[in-house]
Amino acid sequence: MEDFGIFLRPYDRVIGFTGVAVYIGSYFAVQAGLIRGRGYIYPILNLLAALLVSLTIVNEFNLPSLIIQLSWIAISLMGITRLLYRRTSRTLT
Repeated sequence: MEDFGIFLRPYDRVIGFTGVAVYIGSYFAVQAGLIRGRGYIYPILNLLAALLVSLTIVNEFNLPSLIIQLSWIAISLMGITRLLYRRTSRTLT
């Protein structure tokens, strides 16, 4: 894992700030009515943001940050799965 961290080191800030921008941008988009919080786009954007921010933890480990990013990933995957399940159950009935 250390080799992977060395590869990411020059890009840490860009990756991290991109993740932050996706978090803030997606939340703004929901609040501004540009996207729906109940659709696919919002949980996918949150998943992307959490993955990007998680990559920065490789070089500078921070347990609280890891916990919150893993929580965002799990919640986003739960939301996407729920949407997919609802969609497939509608087509079957």
